[in-house]
Amino acid sequence: MRIKKLLACFGVTLALYAGCVPTEETPDPEPVPIRPATPASGGVYTASEPAWPLYEITFTGSDSSEEKRIPVEDLAGHSVYLVKINRGSTSVSANRTGHAYTTSRTANIRTAALPDIAPYSRAALAGGAPVRRDHLEAQLYNSNPRRYAQGRSPARAPAAPSGTPAVEGEQRQFHVQNAQGGWIQIPATVRAQSTYANVWIADERFDDGSSSQTDNLITAAQAAAMAAKFDSIYGYETALFGFEYGGKTDGIYTGQPSGGVDRDLRVQILVYDIDYDAAVDKKSFVVGYFWAKDLENGAHSNQAEMFYIDSEATDKNPELAYSTLVHEFQHMINYNRKFILSNEMRASSTWFDEMLSMLAEDMISPLIGINANNSAHPIKGRIPAFIGYYDRGGITGWNTAEPLISYAVSYGFGAYLARNYGGPSLIKAIMDANEVDIAAINNALNNTPGGISGSSPFQDALQRYGEALIFSGGFMPSGANSFDKDKAGNADTSNTYTFKGFDIWDTANPATGYPGPTVWSLDWQFPMPAYSIIVQSLADWQGVQGNLNITVTKPHNPANVKLYLMVR
Repeated sequence: MRIKKLLACFGVTLALYAGCVPTEETPDPEPVPIRPATPASGGVYTASEPAWPLYEITFTGSDSSEEKRIPVEDLAGHSVYLVKINRGSTSVSANRTGHAYTTSRTANIRTAALPDIAPYSRAALAGGAPVRRDHLEAQLYNSNPRRYAQGRSPARAPAAPSGTPAVEGEQRQFHVQNAQGGWIQIPATVRAQSTYANVWIADERFDDGSSSQTDNLITAAQAAAMAAKFDSIYGYETALFGFEYGGKTDGIYTGQPSGGVDRDLRVQILVYDIDYDAAVDKKSFVVGYFWAKDLENGAHSNQAEMFYIDSEATDKNPELAYSTLVHEFQHMINYNRKFILSNEMRASSTWFDEMLSMLAEDMISPLIGINANNSAHPIKGRIPAFIGYYDRGGITGWNTAEPLISYAVSYGFGAYLARNYGGPSLIKAIMDANEVDIAAINNALNNTPGGISGSSPFQDALQRYGEALIFSGGFMPSGANSFDKDKAGNADTSNTYTFKGFDIWDTANPATGYPGPTVWSLDWQFPMPAYSIIVQSLADWQGVQGNLNITVTKPHNPANVKLYLMVR
C-alpha cells in the first residue's frame, strides 16, 4: 500500500461538483453505522516504502471549494477510514467539516445530526453490569462552588476547625437526601476504624448477623474490610495526587489545620442507601460521592472531610465500592489542591475532575486487587460506552442528560493521554499544575518527559487522537499512538503505577453490536462539537483489494478541523 503524496489541488465549478456536496434535504433513511471488515494481516505494515498508513490531508489554498484527489494503492484486503478531528473551541456545522468520497459514491451526501440514541442506561455494558455515576447536585457544586456561596464572593473558606476525632462505636446524625431529594438526618455509627478512615454505617443498614450479600445490610466485618482497603488507597493516592484539606499532619499545606474542619485525621466514610433505590432494578446508580459543602458551615453541611458510599454496592459488589473510594478520594483531593489552595480559587470543570478520578481508578485499582477485566475497572466499565458513543460530545463538554456517555468520552481521552504522553508522571503533573482544565493539561504536557512541547499541546495531542481509534492489537504501525500500550512509572513516588494497554477493536460495542469503535457512513456529514472526533468510511472501503481513488473536500476552517486517511 502507498498513499501518493500531495497531488495537485484544484478548484472546480459548482456545476462539476454539485453532485458531491451536502444538500439540505431531510435525511431519509436515517444514518446508520457501517460494519468494519476484519483487518487483513501483513502487507501494509511491512512495506519497504517509508510511507505508513496514516496520511494528514493538508489544504494550503484560499479556495473554499478546494479538493484533493488521493490514490490509495496496493490494498491487500485492508480498509480505509476518514478521521475528522475538531481541535477548535467551537462547534462546527456538518457542511463545514470537510468530506471524502470515491467516484462511485458521489451522490446523496447529506448533512444530519447523529441519530438519537436510547439512554445508555438501557445499553449499559456488554456484560450487563450496572455502571457508576456521581451525585448530580454534588457534581455541580464541586465544579462551581462560588455559585453556592450564599451571596458571598469568593466562595467561603472551609469552616473553622471544631470537634474531636470520632471513636469506634460513636453515633452521629448526618444530613443526606431522601429518594425525592429532600433533606433528612439519619443516625450512623462508627463500625470500623483504620489509620486513615472512620467507616460509619447508617444504623438502618447495619446488621452484624447478616450472612447475605443481597439484603443491603452491612456487617462490622464488611466495614472493617472497607476501612483496611481505604488505608491502601490512601497511601497510593496521596503519594500521586497530594492530600485532602487538613490531611495527615500540620505543615502539609500552609495554613491548613491538622485534621481539617473536623479536627480528625481520618477521612469519614458514610455508608447508606444512596437515593434509597436498593429495591429498584437499574443499570446505573450513584455508588458514591464527595460534596464540598461538607467543608463549610452552610445548610446541610456535615462539616467533615468525608464522602458517601452506597450500602447496596458495598454489600453486593464490594470491588465496585472500593474503586469508588479511589474515584471519590481524587475529587476530595482535587477540590483542596485546585480550589482551596489556589489563590485564584479555580474549581475544576466536571469533565476534567471526572477524567482524573477515572484515571486514578485506572492506575490504583490493580494495586488493590481490581484488574482490568473487572467491571469495577474503567477499562471494562467505561470503554464499551466510549467506543459506542465517543462522537456524541466534545472532550470538554458534559451532558447531564446522558452523563454515562460524558464519563466515557472524558475517560477515553484521559486514557489516551496517559498511555501516549508520559503515563503516571503526566497525571501527577496535571494535578501539580497551578491551573485546571486545558491549561493544566498544557502545563503537564509541556513539562513531562514524553509529553509535547509547544504553545498548544492539548490540541496537538487531540490532533493525533484518531490514531488510537484505528490502530491497536496486531495493526499498529511503528510510531502510531494507541490505547494498546502499557505505560508504567513511579511518578517520583515509592510506588509503581501502570496504565494497562487494551485493544479497542477487541471490545464489544453496545451501540452497534460488533467490536470496535462506531464508524459512520460517508454518505453523511455530521456536526462536530468543540474538541471532538468522528470516524467514517464506506462499505466499499472495507477489505479492499487493489486501489481506491479518494477525493477529499476542504473543511471550512482547516486550521481547526483536521482530516486524516488511515489504513487498517
